[in-house]
Amino acid sequence: MRFRRKAKEIQVSRQEFLNTKPLRNPSLKCERKENGKVTVFISYKKSRFASIFSKIPKEKKVVLDKVGSHVWNLCDGNHTVEQIAESIHQEYKLTMEEAEAALRTYFNQLSEREIVGFILHKQNRGSLSKKDKRRKTRGIDRS
Repeated sequence: MRFRRKAKEIQVSRQEFLNTKPLRNPSLKCERKENGKVTVFISYKKSRFASIFSKIPKEKKVVLDKVGSHVWNLCDGNHTVEQIAESIHQEYKLTMEEAEAALRTYFNQLSEREIVGFILHKQNRGSLSKKDKRRKTRGIDRS
């Protein structure tokens, strides 16, 4: 059995967080239902040992609720977290502070599972340490 070391979380300021652009992991399959909900399929590689002695599923299905699906659709690498928070604020009648806090928690969960990565704004890259720049915030960094 393989154990993966958990990546160290990078601390960013509120403004740096709001300027990042979340991007869905392109290797994941997703399915959109007629009701607007999104289902994400996460594939697992089985080790030789695990495939012989256990019945571990080949993929995990994650069904996102209405708000999660709304956020998922905006994680295209073009919208900043601030724009997504504004959309949540308008659509679901939350204050901007509530929307930002909810997104921070939600994106932490998605990034830990490698479902979403982040594109850093060029001006924010200077504030990262050399080690952090090499890791590129556990996500995809193309800009």
